[in-house]
Amino acid sequence: MPKLIPPLLNIMDDFDPLMKLQGCRLLRFCLPIMNSNLLLKSGLGEAFREAIKVSMTYFNEPELLNESILGICQLITILYRPGSTSWISALSSVMENCILNGMGLVAGNKKDVVMVCNRFEEKKRDRLKKTITSDGYIFLK
Repeated sequence: MPKLIPPLLNIMDDFDPLMKLQGCRLLRFCLPIMNSNLLLKSGLGEAFREAIKVSMTYFNEPELLNESILGICQLITILYRPGSTSWISALSSVMENCILNGMGLVAGNKKDVVMVCNRFEEKKRDRLKKTITSDGYIFLK
C-alpha cells in the first residue's frame, strides 16, 4: 500500500478533471483496506482530505463532484468513529466550507450540482439523526 500513495495523490492533484475523477474512485476503492491510525498519525488522511476538497470545487463536473462527496464522507468515516464529535465536526466542516461556499460561487442554474449537494445534505442528516452519544442523547442537526 505505501507504494500506491504517492501516485494516487499525484492523480488526485492532476489538473484534468477526468484524472481527478479516477483518483477519487481509486481512493474510495483503497480506503477500506487502509489503516485509519496510520492515516491520522502520518497526516495522509489530511492530505487525502485536501486533495478531495480541491476536487469538490469543480462544480461544472457533476460526476467528479459526486465522487468527491462520496469519497470525503468515506474518508471521514474511516478517520473518525461515526457519531463522535470529531466525525460530526468534520462532516459539518465539509458541508459548510466546501459545498455551501462553493455553491455560492456557482453562476447560473446548474441542476446537477444542486442535486448532488442535496444528496450529500440528506445523507449527512440521515447519519446525524441515527447518531446516539454515550450519554444517550440523539443528535438532530
